[in-house]
Amino acid sequence: MGRRVNGYGPTPSAICLIGQRPGKVEAYRGRPFVGPSGQMLDDYLLAASIDRAACYTTNVVRTYDGDDDVTEAEIEADLPELKRELLQCRPKYIGLLGRVAVDVMLPSVPDRELYWMHGLMFGWQAPWGYCRLMPCYHPAAGMHQTNIQGATAWDFERFSAMVRGEKVAEYKDGTYTGDYTEGTRLPPWGTMAVDTEGSVRQPWCLSWSSKARTADVVRKPKPWTIDVAILHHSLHDLAVLKAMGITVTKFEDTLLKAALLGCEPMGLKDLARRHLGIKLRHYDDLVRAARREKAINYLGEVMEWIGLTTSTAGK
Repeated sequence: MGRRVNGYGPTPSAICLIGQRPGKVEAYRGRPFVGPSGQMLDDYLLAASIDRAACYTTNVVRTYDGDDDVTEAEIEADLPELKRELLQCRPKYIGLLGRVAVDVMLPSVPDRELYWMHGLMFGWQAPWGYCRLMPCYHPAAGMHQTNIQGATAWDFERFSAMVRGEKVAEYKDGTYTGDYTEGTRLPPWGTMAVDTEGSVRQPWCLSWSSKARTADVVRKPKPWTIDVAILHHSLHDLAVLKAMGITVTKFEDTLLKAALLGCEPMGLKDLARRHLGIKLRHYDDLVRAARREKAINYLGEVMEWIGLTTSTAGK
Protein backbone atom coordinates (compact mmCIF):
# COMPACT_ATOMS: atom_id res chain seq x y z
CA MET A 1 0.00 0.00 0.00
CA GLY A 2 1.51 3.31 -1.10
CA ARG A 3 1.36 6.76 0.39
CA ARG A 4 -2.11 8.25 0.71
CA VAL A 5 -2.70 11.35 -1.42
CA ASN A 6 -5.65 13.49 -0.38
CA GLY A 7 -7.19 16.42 -2.20
CA TYR A 8 -5.54 19.80 -2.54
CA GLY A 9 -6.89 23.30 -3.10
CA PRO A 10 -9.00 26.04 -1.53
CA THR A 11 -11.98 25.12 0.64
CA PRO A 12 -14.62 26.04 -0.01
CA SER A 13 -14.16 26.17 -3.76
CA ALA A 14 -16.66 26.60 -6.56
CA ILE A 15 -14.77 24.12 -8.76
CA CYS A 16 -13.75 20.57 -7.91
CA LEU A 17 -11.95 18.17 -10.25
CA ILE A 18 -12.10 14.46 -9.40
CA GLY A 19 -9.73 11.97 -11.01
CA GLN A 20 -9.13 8.25 -10.67
CA ARG A 21 -6.06 7.67 -8.49
CA PRO A 22 -2.65 9.31 -7.93
CA GLY A 23 0.30 8.38 -10.10
CA LYS A 24 3.90 7.68 -9.11
CA VAL A 25 4.89 11.36 -8.97
CA GLU A 26 1.75 12.26 -7.01
CA ALA A 27 2.49 9.50 -4.50
CA TYR A 28 6.04 10.83 -4.06
CA ARG A 29 5.03 14.48 -3.65
CA GLY A 30 1.80 13.86 -1.76
CA ARG A 31 -0.41 16.05 -3.99
CA PRO A 32 -2.85 15.17 -6.79
CA PHE A 33 -2.19 16.02 -10.42
CA VAL A 34 1.44 17.15 -10.14
CA GLY A 35 2.96 14.52 -12.47
CA PRO A 36 2.67 14.14 -16.27
CA SER A 37 -1.15 13.99 -16.11
CA GLY A 38 -1.07 17.14 -13.99
CA GLN A 39 0.97 18.92 -16.67
CA MET A 40 -1.63 17.90 -19.23
CA LEU A 41 -4.35 19.12 -16.88
CA ASP A 42 -2.60 22.49 -16.56
CA ASP A 43 -2.51 22.81 -20.35
CA TYR A 44 -6.21 22.00 -20.74
CA LEU A 45 -7.21 24.37 -17.93
CA LEU A 46 -5.08 27.18 -19.35
CA ALA A 47 -6.59 26.74 -22.81
CA ALA A 48 -10.09 26.82 -21.25
CA SER A 49 -9.28 29.94 -19.17
CA ILE A 50 -9.72 28.14 -15.84
CA ASP A 51 -7.42 29.11 -12.96
CA ARG A 52 -5.83 25.95 -11.56
CA ALA A 53 -5.24 27.70 -8.22
CA ALA A 54 -9.01 28.20 -7.84
CA CYS A 55 -9.74 24.49 -8.28
CA TYR A 56 -9.87 21.78 -5.64
CA THR A 57 -8.32 18.62 -7.11
CA THR A 58 -8.71 15.12 -5.72
CA ASN A 59 -9.12 11.46 -6.68
CA VAL A 60 -11.58 8.69 -5.95
CA VAL A 61 -8.81 6.34 -4.74
CA ARG A 62 -6.03 7.74 -2.54
CA THR A 63 -3.11 5.39 -3.15
CA TYR A 64 -0.81 4.61 -6.07
CA ASP A 65 -0.71 0.94 -6.93
CA GLY A 66 1.22 0.75 -10.15
CA ASP A 67 -0.79 0.77 -13.35
CA ASP A 68 -3.44 -1.60 -12.05
CA ASP A 69 -7.08 -0.70 -12.56
CA VAL A 70 -9.02 0.67 -9.64
CA THR A 71 -10.90 -2.06 -7.78
CA GLU A 72 -14.32 -1.95 -6.16
CA ALA A 73 -12.67 -2.65 -2.79
CA GLU A 74 -10.43 0.42 -3.17
CA ILE A 75 -13.38 2.61 -4.14
CA GLU A 76 -15.44 1.41 -1.20
CA ALA A 77 -12.56 2.00 1.22
CA ASP A 78 -11.82 5.56 0.05
CA LEU A 79 -15.31 6.80 -0.84
CA PRO A 80 -16.02 8.17 2.69
CA GLU A 81 -12.94 10.41 2.39
CA LEU A 82 -14.13 11.75 -0.97
CA LYS A 83 -17.54 12.53 0.54
CA ARG A 84 -15.91 14.38 3.43
CA GLU A 85 -13.82 16.44 1.01
CA LEU A 86 -16.86 17.38 -1.03
CA LEU A 87 -18.72 18.51 2.09
CA GLN A 88 -15.75 20.73 3.00
CA CYS A 89 -15.27 21.99 -0.56
CA ARG A 90 -19.00 22.58 -1.28
CA PRO A 91 -18.43 22.95 -5.04
CA LYS A 92 -20.95 24.28 -7.51
CA TYR A 93 -19.19 22.65 -10.47
CA ILE A 94 -17.52 19.25 -10.54
CA GLY A 95 -15.39 17.90 -13.37
CA LEU A 96 -15.44 14.09 -13.46
CA LEU A 97 -12.11 13.16 -15.01
CA GLY A 98 -12.38 9.63 -16.34
CA ARG A 99 -14.60 6.60 -16.05
CA VAL A 100 -14.03 5.85 -12.35
CA ALA A 101 -15.15 9.31 -11.23
CA VAL A 102 -18.19 9.06 -13.51
CA ASP A 103 -19.19 5.66 -12.09
CA VAL A 104 -18.86 6.90 -8.51
CA MET A 105 -20.61 10.26 -8.90
CA LEU A 106 -23.32 9.29 -11.40
CA PRO A 107 -24.35 5.78 -10.36
CA SER A 108 -28.01 6.26 -11.34
CA VAL A 109 -27.23 6.90 -15.01
CA PRO A 110 -27.61 3.65 -16.97
CA ASP A 111 -25.04 2.44 -19.50
CA ARG A 112 -22.35 4.87 -18.39
CA GLU A 113 -19.79 5.31 -21.15
CA LEU A 114 -17.59 8.37 -21.66
CA TYR A 115 -17.93 8.35 -25.44
CA TRP A 116 -21.55 9.53 -25.18
CA MET A 117 -21.44 11.26 -21.77
CA HIS A 118 -18.38 13.49 -22.06
CA GLY A 119 -19.04 17.21 -22.28
CA LEU A 120 -22.66 16.90 -21.09
CA MET A 121 -23.93 18.62 -17.95
CA PHE A 122 -25.57 16.50 -15.26
CA GLY A 123 -27.53 18.07 -12.42
CA TRP A 124 -27.10 16.83 -8.84
CA GLN A 125 -28.88 17.97 -5.70
CA ALA A 126 -25.96 17.81 -3.26
CA PRO A 127 -26.32 18.17 0.53
CA TRP A 128 -24.97 21.75 0.28
CA GLY A 129 -27.10 22.77 -2.74
CA TYR A 130 -27.58 22.25 -6.45
CA CYS A 131 -24.41 21.15 -8.22
CA ARG A 132 -23.51 20.77 -11.90
CA LEU A 133 -21.32 17.85 -12.95
CA MET A 134 -19.61 17.22 -16.27
CA PRO A 135 -17.83 14.01 -17.33
CA CYS A 136 -14.56 14.70 -19.15
CA TYR A 137 -11.88 12.50 -20.61
CA HIS A 138 -9.02 12.13 -18.15
CA PRO A 139 -6.03 14.36 -19.04
CA ALA A 140 -3.75 11.31 -19.02
CA ALA A 141 -5.90 9.48 -21.58
CA GLY A 142 -4.60 11.67 -24.39
CA MET A 143 -1.04 10.69 -23.51
CA HIS A 144 -1.83 7.13 -24.61
CA GLN A 145 -4.59 7.83 -27.17
CA THR A 146 -3.63 10.96 -29.06
CA ASN A 147 -6.82 10.76 -31.11
CA ILE A 148 -8.91 11.89 -28.11
CA GLN A 149 -6.79 14.92 -27.19
CA GLY A 150 -9.09 17.14 -29.22
CA ALA A 151 -12.17 15.76 -27.48
CA THR A 152 -10.48 16.24 -24.09
CA ALA A 153 -9.71 19.89 -24.86
CA TRP A 154 -13.29 20.33 -26.00
CA ASP A 155 -14.53 18.82 -22.71
CA PHE A 156 -12.60 21.38 -20.67
CA GLU A 157 -13.84 24.18 -22.91
CA ARG A 158 -17.42 23.01 -22.28
CA PHE A 159 -16.69 22.75 -18.56
CA SER A 160 -15.40 26.32 -18.58
CA ALA A 161 -18.52 27.49 -20.42
CA MET A 162 -20.66 25.78 -17.77
CA VAL A 163 -18.74 27.55 -14.99
CA ARG A 164 -19.25 30.89 -16.75
CA GLY A 165 -22.99 30.28 -16.80
CA GLU A 166 -23.26 29.75 -20.53
CA LYS A 167 -25.76 27.30 -21.97
CA VAL A 168 -24.29 23.85 -22.51
CA ALA A 169 -25.79 20.55 -23.59
CA GLU A 170 -27.57 18.76 -20.74
CA TYR A 171 -28.18 15.08 -20.16
CA LYS A 172 -31.74 14.04 -20.95
CA ASP A 173 -32.98 11.11 -18.93
CA GLY A 174 -36.61 11.03 -20.09
CA THR A 175 -38.18 8.03 -21.79
CA TYR A 176 -39.05 9.06 -25.31
CA THR A 177 -41.62 7.24 -27.37
CA GLY A 178 -42.47 7.77 -31.00
CA ASP A 179 -45.28 7.10 -33.44
CA TYR A 180 -44.54 5.03 -36.52
CA THR A 181 -46.93 4.74 -39.44
CA GLU A 182 -46.57 2.75 -42.65
CA GLY A 183 -47.10 4.34 -46.03
CA THR A 184 -46.11 4.17 -49.67
CA ARG A 185 -45.20 7.78 -50.44
CA LEU A 186 -42.80 10.48 -49.30
CA PRO A 187 -43.68 14.16 -48.81
CA PRO A 188 -43.41 16.28 -51.97
CA TRP A 189 -40.79 18.71 -50.59
CA GLY A 190 -38.76 19.80 -47.58
CA THR A 191 -35.97 18.49 -45.38
CA MET A 192 -36.27 15.08 -43.78
CA ALA A 193 -34.18 12.56 -41.89
CA VAL A 194 -33.91 9.30 -43.82
CA ASP A 195 -32.64 5.87 -42.86
CA THR A 196 -32.56 2.75 -44.99
CA GLU A 197 -32.65 -0.96 -44.24
CA GLY A 198 -31.32 -3.66 -46.50
CA SER A 199 -28.76 -3.55 -49.27
CA VAL A 200 -28.50 -2.39 -52.87
CA ARG A 201 -29.41 -5.87 -54.08
CA GLN A 202 -32.19 -6.31 -51.55
CA PRO A 203 -33.48 -2.94 -50.33
CA TRP A 204 -35.93 -3.67 -47.55
CA CYS A 205 -37.48 -0.36 -46.53
CA LEU A 206 -36.79 3.23 -45.61
CA SER A 207 -37.97 5.38 -42.72
CA TRP A 208 -38.28 9.14 -42.86
CA SER A 209 -39.15 11.88 -40.42
CA SER A 210 -39.62 15.62 -40.66
CA LYS A 211 -41.04 16.05 -37.16
CA ALA A 212 -39.76 15.03 -33.72
CA ARG A 213 -41.05 11.71 -32.35
CA THR A 214 -42.86 10.75 -35.55
CA ALA A 215 -41.72 8.68 -38.50
CA ASP A 216 -43.09 6.87 -41.50
CA VAL A 217 -41.89 3.49 -42.72
CA VAL A 218 -42.12 2.90 -46.47
CA ARG A 219 -41.54 -0.67 -47.60
CA LYS A 220 -42.00 -0.30 -51.37
CA PRO A 221 -41.65 3.38 -52.20
CA LYS A 222 -42.66 4.78 -55.54
CA PRO A 223 -40.02 6.68 -57.54
CA TRP A 224 -39.53 9.97 -55.75
CA THR A 225 -37.22 12.95 -55.29
CA ILE A 226 -36.10 14.18 -51.87
CA ASP A 227 -35.07 17.84 -51.69
CA VAL A 228 -32.78 17.61 -48.63
CA ALA A 229 -32.02 14.33 -46.82
CA ILE A 230 -30.32 14.08 -43.43
CA LEU A 231 -28.47 10.77 -43.56
CA HIS A 232 -26.11 8.82 -41.31
CA HIS A 233 -23.59 7.01 -43.51
CA SER A 234 -24.48 8.46 -46.89
CA LEU A 235 -22.24 6.03 -48.82
CA HIS A 236 -24.63 3.23 -47.85
CA ASP A 237 -27.95 5.10 -47.78
CA LEU A 238 -27.60 6.89 -51.13
CA ALA A 239 -26.91 3.62 -52.94
CA VAL A 240 -29.89 1.88 -51.32
CA LEU A 241 -32.15 4.86 -52.03
CA LYS A 242 -31.08 4.81 -55.67
CA ALA A 243 -31.93 1.10 -55.84
CA MET A 244 -35.39 1.99 -54.51
CA GLY A 245 -35.87 4.62 -57.21
CA ILE A 246 -35.37 7.55 -54.83
CA THR A 247 -33.37 10.56 -56.03
CA VAL A 248 -31.72 12.86 -53.46
CA THR A 249 -31.09 16.43 -54.59
CA LYS A 250 -29.03 17.47 -51.56
CA PHE A 251 -27.92 15.68 -48.41
CA GLU A 252 -26.08 16.10 -45.13
CA ASP A 253 -24.28 13.25 -43.38
CA THR A 254 -24.25 13.24 -39.56
CA LEU A 255 -21.66 10.44 -39.53
CA LEU A 256 -19.26 12.58 -41.54
CA LYS A 257 -19.92 15.61 -39.33
CA ALA A 258 -19.26 13.58 -36.17
CA ALA A 259 -15.99 12.31 -37.65
CA LEU A 260 -14.87 15.82 -38.61
CA LEU A 261 -15.76 17.30 -35.23
CA GLY A 262 -13.79 14.65 -33.38
CA CYS A 263 -15.76 15.15 -30.16
CA GLU A 264 -18.99 13.34 -31.00
CA PRO A 265 -19.71 9.59 -31.06
CA MET A 266 -20.01 8.29 -34.59
CA GLY A 267 -22.72 5.71 -33.94
CA LEU A 268 -26.29 6.81 -34.62
CA LYS A 269 -27.58 5.14 -31.46
CA ASP A 270 -24.92 6.86 -29.35
CA LEU A 271 -25.72 10.23 -30.92
CA ALA A 272 -29.41 9.74 -30.17
CA ARG A 273 -28.61 8.82 -26.57
CA ARG A 274 -26.26 11.77 -26.15
CA HIS A 275 -28.37 14.55 -27.66
CA LEU A 276 -31.95 13.33 -27.36
CA GLY A 277 -31.97 10.99 -24.38
CA ILE A 278 -33.27 8.22 -26.63
CA LYS A 279 -32.02 4.69 -26.10
CA LEU A 280 -32.42 2.88 -29.41
CA ARG A 281 -32.59 -0.88 -29.65
CA HIS A 282 -29.99 -2.70 -31.69
CA TYR A 283 -31.20 -4.29 -34.92
CA ASP A 284 -30.15 -7.76 -33.77
CA ASP A 285 -32.16 -7.37 -30.56
CA LEU A 286 -35.19 -6.23 -32.54
CA VAL A 287 -35.25 -9.15 -34.99
CA ARG A 288 -33.83 -11.89 -32.74
CA ALA A 289 -37.19 -13.53 -31.95
CA ALA A 290 -38.37 -13.48 -35.56
CA ARG A 291 -34.99 -14.72 -36.81
CA ARG A 292 -35.06 -17.58 -34.29
CA GLU A 293 -38.57 -18.55 -35.35
CA LYS A 294 -37.61 -18.58 -39.02
CA ALA A 295 -34.49 -20.63 -38.28
CA ILE A 296 -36.49 -23.21 -36.31
CA ASN A 297 -39.11 -23.44 -39.08
CA TYR A 298 -36.39 -23.85 -41.68
CA LEU A 299 -34.66 -26.59 -39.68
CA GLY A 300 -38.03 -28.32 -39.25
CA GLU A 301 -38.56 -28.28 -43.01
CA VAL A 302 -35.06 -29.66 -43.54
CA MET A 303 -35.63 -32.47 -41.04
CA GLU A 304 -38.97 -33.24 -42.65
CA TRP A 305 -37.33 -33.34 -46.09
CA ILE A 306 -34.56 -35.62 -44.76
CA GLY A 307 -37.18 -37.91 -43.26
CA LEU A 308 -39.14 -38.07 -46.50
CA THR A 309 -35.98 -38.71 -48.52
CA THR A 310 -34.88 -41.50 -46.18
CA SER A 311 -38.32 -43.07 -46.26
CA THR A 312 -38.45 -42.98 -50.07
CA ALA A 313 -34.96 -44.44 -50.36
CA GLY A 314 -35.95 -47.30 -48.04
CA LYS A 315 -38.75 -48.28 -50.36
